[in-house]
Amino acid sequence: MEKPPQGLVFFDVEGVFFPRKRFLLFAVTKNFPKTVLIKLSFYILLYWLRIIDTGKLASIAYRNLKGVTIQLFIDTYSKLPLIKRAEKTISDLRSHGYITVLSSSGLPQEVVDALNARVGADLAFGVRVQLDAENKLTGRIEGEIAGKKGKLEILESLSRELEVSADKVYIVADDRNNLQLLKAPHKLFIGFNPDAELKAKSDINVTGDNLHPVFDIIRTGKKSKIFSKWFFVRKLIHISGIATIFFASLFGILATQLVILLILSFYLPCEYLRLSGKRLPVVTSIIQIAATSEELWGIPLNPLWYALGILLVLTIFPLHIAAVGVLTLCIGDSIAGITGEMLERKHRYPFSRAKSVEGTILGLLSAVPLCLLFVNPFIGLIACTVRMIFEALPLPANDNLSIPFFTSLTAFLLTNYFIFA
Repeated sequence: MEKPPQGLVFFDVEGVFFPRKRFLLFAVTKNFPKTVLIKLSFYILLYWLRIIDTGKLASIAYRNLKGVTIQLFIDTYSKLPLIKRAEKTISDLRSHGYITVLSSSGLPQEVVDALNARVGADLAFGVRVQLDAENKLTGRIEGEIAGKKGKLEILESLSRELEVSADKVYIVADDRNNLQLLKAPHKLFIGFNPDAELKAKSDINVTGDNLHPVFDIIRTGKKSKIFSKWFFVRKLIHISGIATIFFASLFGILATQLVILLILSFYLPCEYLRLSGKRLPVVTSIIQIAATSEELWGIPLNPLWYALGILLVLTIFPLHIAAVGVLTLCIGDSIAGITGEMLERKHRYPFSRAKSVEGTILGLLSAVPLCLLFVNPFIGLIACTVRMIFEALPLPANDNLSIPFFTSLTAFLLTNYFIFA
């Protein structure tokens, strides 16, 4: 009698096996006319703005890739490096009785099959691209996985066919396109280097360039609590942003704005050189320590949002109001993150599982005393409470922009239009 499976592990491909920071279709189109790249970039922007969905994006992309041979796709993706220990993760899962499935709603079936030949999963699903007699793309795609709920339908169908109960289904994904899978009965939804929306909905989030922690989580049901050098360096840099307020107090807002712009203008070329394989003393070392492994595949955007968030409030509001936003961002946000990690987010918000009640409260309490240096207690408390709300909500806007802006806006309105100033 055949032994029943230990469970079913349903993997997304892009962002899990291939690092998300590498936009994969660009790898195929790099030798195409610039007009094709511009068109693709435009529609990708529409996707991120939620104007079109993944199915529409894939349809448009393949229409613009008409005439490309399927072998070019296969050869290009076969040369891309996989996330570390991808093969080991699949091998260990299978040896422990788990059925492993690869799924992609963007890559051709032939590419997903080629990936499966490298990692050895049980099943693989990709987009069915229509080919002509010369094995070139006609621009048309088909197959259920390309639909709006394609992955969900495949997972539910597999669960029924393989007779795997909900408490044995595990999902590993990285972006909002996979939120559809939350509707499928499952035990754990694991976000692997997830974007903000998926991070808020995942049961457990994993960050790094090593896939094997996913195996450990599936076997134990929890994530190992490890405080890495990366974690502390990142939080230290985050906290150091309060220096901008004291710098502005001494030298003025204009001087501070110019320094921030100078840093940004230096950061982007440095990142371009790093991605080109050139190492800059000190700068490259700091970036490699502070950035996540997944971020290092491209230009880490969080530092940009962080600097722009501080620059925004310094530009719009008076210094004492801007200070409230910056302090809540630098201190409150950092303390909330550290607390959440230390206490393993025991009391999570149902609408944002990446955030904890404990982290929010301690983030509030840590920011209020410093805010009192610039505004009265009532305004400081209300503004920090607003920060607490925006920090907890799973908003699509980056926290580094939304937290300082709405906190400063609250302090500004209370100061100028209410009697509590």
